[in-house]
Amino acid sequence: MRSKIQLRGSGLIEVVIGAGIIVIVLSGLVSALRLFVHSGSATTEKLQAALLVEEGVEAMRSIRDRSWSEFNGLSGGTYHLVLGSSWSATTTVQLIDSRFTRVFTVESVYRRNSDSDIVASTSPDQKTLDPNTKRVVVTISWREIADEKLSFTSGTVDGDLAGFPSNNAGNGDAAQSFTTGAAAVSVNRADLYIKKASGTPSDVYLELRSGSAVGPVLATSATVLSAALPDALTWTEFEFPGDVALSANTEYFLRLRSSPDSTVAFSGSSGTLHLGYGQSGSSPYSGGDAYRYVGRLGNASDTGEELTQYDFSFRLSHESGGQVLKAVTYFTNLFE
Repeated sequence: MRSKIQLRGSGLIEVVIGAGIIVIVLSGLVSALRLFVHSGSATTEKLQAALLVEEGVEAMRSIRDRSWSEFNGLSGGTYHLVLGSSWSATTTVQLIDSRFTRVFTVESVYRRNSDSDIVASTSPDQKTLDPNTKRVVVTISWREIADEKLSFTSGTVDGDLAGFPSNNAGNGDAAQSFTTGAAAVSVNRADLYIKKASGTPSDVYLELRSGSAVGPVLATSATVLSAALPDALTWTEFEFPGDVALSANTEYFLRLRSSPDSTVAFSGSSGTLHLGYGQSGSSPYSGGDAYRYVGRLGNASDTGEELTQYDFSFRLSHESGGQVLKAVTYFTNLFE
């Protein structure tokens, strides 16, 4: 009898040990899977960045081929690229795929007098400016999502609650208020749940304001081009150029703007956007309401109509882990 009990006890111990080994193995597999997914995502972003750099270089080449004087006129500044009927330069921030920022510079080139090799402008060698050669640097930067600070994600109703961008009528902007909690927070990105509803909407950008929807502007996001706006309700990213510190227990406003200006009648603002919205009672923060008709008909002090029963969907986050990829090349004047 004792031997049978001992055997049963030994079997139970083996089962426990075996189960422990399985748990350890599974934990390792889960960790490896998480690492694989994270690495895969990072690799995809780097591939996207590399393709955007290559596209930037080709865009600069097309500007050079079109006009050397236009190309040369970009020397000494930092610009973004925008694609219309052809590539052109702009000082307006352009956010690509809601994540990447691409800038370029066109720089002077010096050649060493003794052998005509390109040298740095700081080189001690005897050198001469080459007016028909330019150094082009295309830079892509992006950031990884860190933690979400404030959000209302229950607004999934698809309807024209805001009448934005008012389709040339000057009916004003849409806005959403929120109140921070007991701790101060820092944010550098906001997401809105939006879609194209009719026509071709204007380009849009987001302002973070204090006090009211027409209060002081704390930050202005990069512009989201009309072509990048989604056809179905989708989280669309608006990236601020830097960190914005928000005080504790303070009301702030997210105001959606358009270019041309939706507050000005006959400005050329076009199309209709729908913002996902829901009942305010489900908000995970205090003091939030949706607004419409902000700044209507060019009235800069018009705080708009407060919709106390509703919230527009939004997320405020802080991103970190900035990454940069750049390409350096030289272009010559083909017209000489």
